[in-house]
Amino acid sequence: MMYHTVGQARVCAALAMLLMLCGAVPATTAQQQEAPAKGEDRVISVPSFELVFDREVQTEPFSGRVLIVVSRGGGRPAWVELSNWFSSSYILGVDVKGAFPGEPVLVSPMDDESILTFPGPLSELEPGRYWVQAVVRRSRKHPAPGHGAGDLLSRAVKVSINEPPPIDPDTGKPAVDRGPTELRLAQVVEEEGFRETERVKEVRFVSTLLSQFHHREMEMKATVILPAGWSAEGTKRYPVLYFIPGFGGTHHTGRMMFQYMKQMPGGTLMDQLIFVVLDPTCYYGHSVFADSDNNGPWGKALVTELIPHIEETYHGTMSGDSRFVTGVSSGGWSSLWLQITYPDSFAGCWAHVPDPVDFRQTQQVDIYAPNANMFRDAEGNRIATARQGEQVMLWCDDFVHREAVIGAGGQMGSLEATFGTKGRNGEPMPLFDRKTGAIDPAVAEQWQRYDIRMILEKQWETLGPKLGGKLHVFAGGGDNFFLNGAVALLKESLAELGSDAQVEVIEGMPHMMYVESVEPMLRAVVGEDGEEGG
Repeated sequence: MMYHTVGQARVCAALAMLLMLCGAVPATTAQQQEAPAKGEDRVISVPSFELVFDREVQTEPFSGRVLIVVSRGGGRPAWVELSNWFSSSYILGVDVKGAFPGEPVLVSPMDDESILTFPGPLSELEPGRYWVQAVVRRSRKHPAPGHGAGDLLSRAVKVSINEPPPIDPDTGKPAVDRGPTELRLAQVVEEEGFRETERVKEVRFVSTLLSQFHHREMEMKATVILPAGWSAEGTKRYPVLYFIPGFGGTHHTGRMMFQYMKQMPGGTLMDQLIFVVLDPTCYYGHSVFADSDNNGPWGKALVTELIPHIEETYHGTMSGDSRFVTGVSSGGWSSLWLQITYPDSFAGCWAHVPDPVDFRQTQQVDIYAPNANMFRDAEGNRIATARQGEQVMLWCDDFVHREAVIGAGGQMGSLEATFGTKGRNGEPMPLFDRKTGAIDPAVAEQWQRYDIRMILEKQWETLGPKLGGKLHVFAGGGDNFFLNGAVALLKESLAELGSDAQVEVIEGMPHMMYVESVEPMLRAVVGEDGEEGG
């Protein structure tokens, strides 16, 4: 695959589109993509703001983080900017305590050192006109601020920042600053709708296991796309293929993934099976359907509760012999984890560009190494976390600092919530120091419970016979997030164990589904006698 040097904005846009298909950058609905309602055009040289929680939408005092997004993005909504890892927007994180509805909270970024900012203070902004919008995450069901039902938004206000005030035509003197810009949090985010058809159904299932863990009602969601000719009154049972999106993806990507896969070689075989796209989102990010000290028993809930419900309702075979799982990125890791954790419940997994499957290559870092550091290598060089060809797109320290400003729900925090234990404060134990990048060896040791390569090596005598012919793992040699190194180590380990697993690192392939594996997968799902055609 050839790579060409282009402008960074175009590279970021192209990469964002590619990653949206994998779930790495959350897709937005058509409603969300509309430009926000425009407020007044303000001119301020030293920016300050007043946050106001509208009494109509917030009836009790609010304590928590308010995000203020400052961008030149053509009026793109703030939640789009927050979810885009490659966005150049400035973000302010303001922690408020006991903010009464209707009463303004003054935010002075130039004077208040407690305000978190990324990539730097607003004083570093080039003089110009910017969109400013506030976002509050109230939802405990969705990790991305501004996406969850009940989250709050202000109108977007266009302001001029770090520019001298205009001249008053009447006095010939600089115009008097009219004070802070009000950001009134009055818009409530509604839950994304779902349109069912004869073949496309939404599943919303209350999990007893997850509800007991979290002490509140917990739903699991999925999109089910039925085979051609399926009938509720029919007696035929169908094989089931479960798809798990990457970070930021939800079951709402079901239709898109179905059409995407149907256009691939062998894609018409999709009409002969039940295709289920699972929603992996949880408060801390992506559940990866692993039982976790912080997220709860997502794996057990899936296998013992949701899957039986789906297959009983929609005529699946109810058998692990004809149940398969696949996924991309975090979903690729999930599919491999489910296969090795519940080897009798799935007949095969196809894991595409998975998150680190060997923590000796957590992207580019061996977390078990002495004096390991997430930000700097042994020579003191910065460590990249994303690339496009040879061009670095994100540095790990920048990526982590941005996530720290936004708060819980980011990719790095999601890994810590899954693989680590709870800290004394009830939050996931951090793997590394957020200022220095220094890795905590005790926390790294905790992560061994989820190190797929290590688990396979330790339990191969038991797992090996159950996994014959079931493991298919693919990575791109040009993976945008450096995930190919861990897959290469897994390939070496499985070869030494004598496994028949198909593990491939495809030269030049970026962070995407390996297209050539789709037809063999679909033929395995429907059986060797599966035939393409209407």
